[in-house]
Amino acid sequence: MEGREQEKNKRLNIPDEAWDEYIIDADFHLNLFDKKEYLEYISDHRVRKKLEVGGIPSGVTGGWNFPYAHHITDSLNTQGVALTAGEIEGLKKQYAIDAVIVGPGMINLPTARYPVIKNAIVEAYNNYLVDKVIDVENGVYGLAIIPQWDPQACLKEIDRIKDIDGIVGFQGWYTPQTLFGSMEYDEMYEEMTDLNLPLVLHGSGFTSRFDMIGNSMKSVVEALTLSWTYNAMANVLNLIFTGTFDRHKNLKVVIQEAGTNWVPFASLRADECYYALPEDVMLSQRMFEDGREYLELMPSEYFHKNMYYTTQPIALPKNPEHVKSMFEMCHASETFLYSSDWPHNTFDPPNWLFNNRGIDSDMRSRICHGNAQEVFGI
Repeated sequence: MEGREQEKNKRLNIPDEAWDEYIIDADFHLNLFDKKEYLEYISDHRVRKKLEVGGIPSGVTGGWNFPYAHHITDSLNTQGVALTAGEIEGLKKQYAIDAVIVGPGMINLPTARYPVIKNAIVEAYNNYLVDKVIDVENGVYGLAIIPQWDPQACLKEIDRIKDIDGIVGFQGWYTPQTLFGSMEYDEMYEEMTDLNLPLVLHGSGFTSRFDMIGNSMKSVVEALTLSWTYNAMANVLNLIFTGTFDRHKNLKVVIQEAGTNWVPFASLRADECYYALPEDVMLSQRMFEDGREYLELMPSEYFHKNMYYTTQPIALPKNPEHVKSMFEMCHASETFLYSSDWPHNTFDPPNWLFNNRGIDSDMRSRICHGNAQEVFGI
């Protein structure tokens, strides 16, 4: 067994130094797709009956068929399947990962129909997470789903699970349906800041109904390159310019799986546009109600004061000096969280943190564990 694991690590190019660093994976997926895995946690008999027939609502994928692109039948589980704390513990040891932040793999849930069904699935998933996955002693933590399509249900779900040890954040998805700067989430943000737990937003869906390009994209490569990144940018900018972080100063938001290279562009562009039209922000409802004419900080400052970004897909420049400059522009030592995206085909082992001379040891430690310990309270 030991020989096979060493060979696997060699193929993944995981260096020996990685085993000496404490590494927290901030985007490790629990793919509960089979209804038998969560059906026992559905309390309402009417919902259970519907789920026995239909399963989790699949939402809309925009016609993209990932197996065509990958030449495999299942791009979501290329690294394997882990549905319990014990199974996750075995996987951590393979990749030099010491702790994981487990999040849901149901990326189409927010874009699916039937809110009653979706609310029941949220409760069932969170119960399963607590019952079979979270294991604080062995470094397995969880993100509880919030039903973002129903702000009042968000509050009820947070109140139901807020005192459970090992819940380190609340999981939503960034889509252009309802941007998270909306005031309907203000009570939720008050609760999150009182609990000192972050809002964690992951990408969701691939469809022209929820992007700014419409039907113009011709390949899934285009969708992967653009879709989640610009949806993430839209939500970050909306949070900033509606005064969300001025009203909720201690709110922390983690952006998962949008990459990182867009952060310098979006932050600098936000400053440029704010310089040109600074008094326009007072007309957003929250700013107007609070009597604020201007943001308390420049827009770019919120990008590293209130925001964190998981690293996968990291997409590093080839030149180490460019890596160093990019990370400095992103305030990576304050904002980056290592993530693998396990078990998807886009899996990033932590090798790049040790193989690139543009990343010094202090920054590496912050990305590997320091920032995650800070934002998740581990």
